[in-house]
Amino acid sequence: MSNEPKRSATIEMGPYTLDVTFSADADLDGTFEAVCNDTGEILRINGWLIEDIDYTDGVEA
Repeated sequence: MSNEPKRSATIEMGPYTLDVTFSADADLDGTFEAVCNDTGEILRINGWLIEDIDYTDGVEA
């Protein structure tokens, strides 16, 4: 995820709320990698479990 375009968002999944950055071309309906903006950890997110996504980078979805 080093030099490719990125998106930042707050993702809600059940009891979890994640503030993450991920590749702009990530398949949000599949499994994708994201970096937690709070801890710096790399997460693998199952997109089909996302209940709500709020983009925080100011770019239109």
